Amino acid sequence: MTIVAEDRWDQPHFVIPHGDLEAGQPEFRFGLSVQPIDSLTQGPLASAADIVARDGAFADSVRALAPGQFWATAGERPGTYQVTVRAAGYQPWVRSGIVVTSDGCHVKLVVVTARLQRTQ
Repeated sequence: MTIVAEDRWDQPHFVIPHGDLEAGQPEFRFGLSVQPIDSLTQGPLASAADIVARDGAFADSVRALAPGQFWATAGERPGTYQVTVRAAGYQPWVRSGIVVTSDGCHVKLVVVTARLQRTQ
């Protein structure tokens, strides 16, 4: 399955095609894009990061293995999320109240930059 980052309708989003998009076939879009970075250098983390997006009983988790990776989650699922990012050598990063809305057809992407602080 290929995830394609696009810039349409004045906002970036991620699309997983299901059939011929030119023929108006359905798309699958993600509601959250999370990029963990080092708060000191503003660059990629020095280690892999575990990312959890939680909305009530729903939780989605991913692992960013390569430096500079960002992750898409909350596919076609509007809600109010708490995002947690953990990485070795960094303090956990947690943000609550991240709202993903829908336009009636698809979710609208919310881009989150997680600026992790190094541990002492």
